[in-house]
Amino acid sequence: MLTIAERCRWAEVAQSVLDVYLTLPEHKGTGGYFTIRQGELHEMLLCTSLGEVLIDKQVKYMILSLEKGERLGVYSSTHVGSYQSRDPEQRIIGQSDFGDPWGKWGGAIRAKDFILSFSGLPERADEAVMMVTAIKLGLMEFEDGMMMSQALGVNPFFQDLFYAVERAA
Repeated sequence: MLTIAERCRWAEVAQSVLDVYLTLPEHKGTGGYFTIRQGELHEMLLCTSLGEVLIDKQVKYMILSLEKGERLGVYSSTHVGSYQSRDPEQRIIGQSDFGDPWGKWGGAIRAKDFILSFSGLPERADEAVMMVTAIKLGLMEFEDGMMMSQALGVNPFFQDLFYAVERAA
């Protein structure tokens, strides 16, 4: 299990990747919620905001980040990302019965014994930020990210974000 200090370091790494994403010309959004889960039981180790999250979006993005990771965990080792079980029309637990469904989206990935999830950006950007974060944390290699990107239908942000983070280092 990660120590409190390690969880904070992981959040800092995710924040640094998000910061680089926010400099890309095609970026949308300003922040969101980052969640770390671990192990067979998908124990939640951290859920925190990164970047700037509008007050009226905080609950939504937090619930969606939690839901993405929980849903990915249900699929055991058959799915590498929550994009594989997305359902944009689905109402999720925690959402009020009023308004449009929040949907089930991509943005969570499996990396070693962890599930990393993010919500607050477009879903493929959420996913790319988590993939690059996993690489920077040593949870997977760039080649693993490329294979994951292919399995998830070619993430349009992944390579550009990875190389931008490398240049910023």
